[in-house]
Amino acid sequence: MQILQLPRGKIKELNINDVRMGTLTTQALLPHLDVMDKLRLVSSSNDMNLSPYMEDISRKILNRQNKIEISIFGPATKHIRPMFRCLDKISKLSISEVNLTSNDHRSLEEAKVQHPSLQVEYMKYPYR
Repeated sequence: MQILQLPRGKIKELNINDVRMGTLTTQALLPHLDVMDKLRLVSSSNDMNLSPYMEDISRKILNRQNKIEISIFGPATKHIRPMFRCLDKISKLSISEVNLTSNDHRSLEEAKVQHPSLQVEYMKYPYR
């Protein structure tokens, strides 16, 4: 993903579609999360290998000054739980309803009460 080689602050919105995340990709993404406005992770047939990296991504979001919009669609939604600890740094969370567990759905509904400014949008997948 050559776009992640851009200087920090140049990427305001990033869509990652069906890219298998690895250590190098994640390490390249993390510095941009400080200033990025929107991050969209879309998987159509696999989970993008997000599980090992969601802790790092959510930790970086937790340390942000400003809020960010996050979209996670497809099987990658299974790895949403680490994001729950940084919901106060997320202005809008769009996720695919089909892949969300009932426990995660319930947790998000409770989080909306705790974080009134958080917008949660449940989308049907595939998202277009």
